[in-house]
Amino acid sequence: MRNLIILLLISGCIRTYIAVPESDRSVEEALKHYKEGDYQSALDLIRSYLNRYPSAYNRDDALKIGAVCAYELGDFGLAIRYSKEIIRRFPHSEHHSHAQLIYGLAKVSLGNGEEGVIALIQVIQRSGNEKERQKAMGMVDSLLPHLSIPSLQKIHRQNVGLPIDEWILFHLARKEVEEKRYDEAKRHLTRYLELFPSGEHSDSIETLLRIAGMGGSTGKIGLLIPLTGRFKDYGGDAQEGFFSEFGDTHRVIIGDTSSDPIEAFLQAKQMVRRKVDLIVGPIFAVEALPVAGLVSGHAIPLILPTESDPRFSRLPEEVISLSNEMITDTRLIAEFAMKGLGLKRLAVLHPQTPQGEFLTRIFTNEVLQRDGEIVTVVPFPPDSLTLKWELLEIKRHRPDGIFLPVDPKQLVMICTQLKYHELLNLKILTVGTAVTDLVIRLGEEYVEGIYFARPVEEPKDTSFVRAKFAQAARIVKTSLATARDRKELLQTLRSLVQFEEGIFTIRNGEIKPVEG
Repeated sequence: MRNLIILLLISGCIRTYIAVPESDRSVEEALKHYKEGDYQSALDLIRSYLNRYPSAYNRDDALKIGAVCAYELGDFGLAIRYSKEIIRRFPHSEHHSHAQLIYGLAKVSLGNGEEGVIALIQVIQRSGNEKERQKAMGMVDSLLPHLSIPSLQKIHRQNVGLPIDEWILFHLARKEVEEKRYDEAKRHLTRYLELFPSGEHSDSIETLLRIAGMGGSTGKIGLLIPLTGRFKDYGGDAQEGFFSEFGDTHRVIIGDTSSDPIEAFLQAKQMVRRKVDLIVGPIFAVEALPVAGLVSGHAIPLILPTESDPRFSRLPEEVISLSNEMITDTRLIAEFAMKGLGLKRLAVLHPQTPQGEFLTRIFTNEVLQRDGEIVTVVPFPPDSLTLKWELLEIKRHRPDGIFLPVDPKQLVMICTQLKYHELLNLKILTVGTAVTDLVIRLGEEYVEGIYFARPVEEPKDTSFVRAKFAQAARIVKTSLATARDRKELLQTLRSLVQFEEGIFTIRNGEIKPVEG
């Protein structure tokens, strides 16, 4: 009996492997058509072959050709059926990983992103073929951002701690932040940093973690100003200006910087602990720089009403300056030089200061983007009294116009020396802060005809600090009334900070707007 059973088993195996006549070359012919790009002919041969020989010894070869051809022809249902059979019946086939790839791609094509990604992740983890892995990785990377939170959670559970989980966790947390599911997001973001501390998304994860930590709005506002110390008079103006527009005083937490950067930092730290939605102030850069670094790390907006130091332009988006008119001025005057005056060859003469160098970069970039030419950029020491060699260098290049990112005193000195060194037909361009009544009186005919950009409406308040803090209060009041949470608050604040600028010139000793 035992020998009979063994014989039957052997005979069954023999029947399986001799089921296809040697004269049947359908698979070879199908492979030839496939390589030639004739997918339909190849698929027709494979369909017939699989129906004739359901137990063929090379069925997995035929199924693989059929799956690929069906996918290429857009018959994704058939591609799924053929590839699925390889996956289930032939787990040790050399075509197994390719079948997973076709199965995943076909599922995606039919709109089932979740099952498609699950299959493609199997390819990434198990395939020894680098081309297959790269194709699967590219597809998974493009699909993960569009999956739902439940799908991402399911895929995460299947791959916890594996390399692919870095991508999954990132997109899951990002989606949770977008949908304001902050508690879940914080849990997954923290898990990411535990598992992948040096992951490629680490910087983005830190940003998402700050946003997730924001949660809803508390309605509290920090007002950071010097009420004691050497800047106390300015602090009084700032407080008066802010509360002239913001009457809801019980929502405002006032922090006295004591005119000291360390104290400003400590006061800001207290405000962060008390969960303020935003901070207004400080007044000066020496206090504002350490505060800016602190609050941006907690994704809390910082409004700087009076500070326009170039260093703040390189800080994160949470830092909002209301005194960046000089940047807007510079871009506008560059545009006017090219379009309004028709200048093509421009020179720049700037003081060797952070602000001078910063505005020079902005101006030159604007000119170059408009197909203009910067013929020379000449720096000078800010305490110079004569600029003979600098002006002769500029004269040698024969520019049409010259941009001067300078202060009022420097403007008068340069305009006088331009005439002395016979740079007579040069259009002079500068920033609005350089032009004052004193410049017009001292410069007399030397400053006639210069062009500059400045705000269309100057603040009515004689105190600059008071006027700018009043402006900050108006922006804060509007933003708090419309924003639904702290993430939206930042977007609203930034959208409200606009500068309405115009082009002006000096004519007959008076400042006149340039029409058009």
